[in-house]
Amino acid sequence: MCKYQTLCKGAIVILIWNGFSALAAVYDSDGSSTNVQSIHDTLAQNGDTITLPASTFTWSGGVNITKAITLQGTGVGSTAIRDNVQSGSLIRVALVAGAVTRITGIDFQDGGRVNTTVQGAIKVDGSNTNGSQFRFDHNAWNRVKGNVLCDTVIGVIDHNAFTMFDNSSTVTIYGSHWNGGNYGDGASAAPTGFGSSQFLFIEDNVWFGVRDSRLCCSKSRNGKHRQSSRREGVGGLNNRQL
Repeated sequence: MCKYQTLCKGAIVILIWNGFSALAAVYDSDGSSTNVQSIHDTLAQNGDTITLPASTFTWSGGVNITKAITLQGTGVGSTAIRDNVQSGSLIRVALVAGAVTRITGIDFQDGGRVNTTVQGAIKVDGSNTNGSQFRFDHNAWNRVKGNVLCDTVIGVIDHNAFTMFDNSSTVTIYGSHWNGGNYGDGASAAPTGFGSSQFLFIEDNVWFGVRDSRLCCSKSRNGKHRQSSRREGVGGLNNRQL
């Protein structure tokens, strides 16, 4: 049996499920990077959600996420973040052991970044041994001058629409610290692991306006991420190129 009780006009949700209770808070930001960072640093805890309202926001400063939160917009075509960060990542994520970090419902757009970054317009650092997970879902990636870079990340990238800028990669996957190793040595030595959860799954995404779907695997093994490292193919399940 599952009961949901909402307090404070939806700001705090108490979940009771088979005797297990968890307290999670939802914080409504004003959509600016400074406000999102402030809520993250001073209010949000693991399991909480920071929302962005329906509007278009230009971020000139990046956001660092070090807690297992959900960063949630109101949907593609409704909440947009325009990347005007000139140095470093638009969003940098350090995954939390035993917890899920999620980014969802946001239309990411170019907002004036001058130089394309290959070190991650969104950079996610994780571990395959501590139970941390990441989900990037129901977003759009519209000609952002950079990639989504995931290093040693377990989780899923699903139901997104990617439109490339120039010939850059949209999603780049590293396994630098797989099984505690360095330079991808741990990934190279590990068994493939088909049938296990030890993957970053890439599923049900669409790539627009490109001759080839630019996913790149580096310092990792092709099978580890259930997707192809070849330029001419997108692996995983039900990915499409239009």
